[in-house]
Amino acid sequence: MSFSPGTGSAGRLLASCSDDMTVRIWSLDDAAPEAKGEEDVLARAEGRDRFCKGILKGHSKEIYTMTWNTGANGKNVLAT
Repeated sequence: MSFSPGTGSAGRLLASCSDDMTVRIWSLDDAAPEAKGEEDVLARAEGRDRFCKGILKGHSKEIYTMTWNTGANGKNVLAT
């Protein structure tokens, strides 16, 4: 598990990786995720879990490590 860098809403995300080949993005806020053309990668979490904001799919093996970084545009980037 890893918290995103930053302050405010940028620092209120948590990513968890798993041996089920997914990464889940969690939020401490109750806001809905913004999907902008990433529908093929970002699957919306079921409505029953309001804190899981999305599931990143597409890996072909288990995920054991990940890290957040702030990209050149100032937005958080997650590498697995």
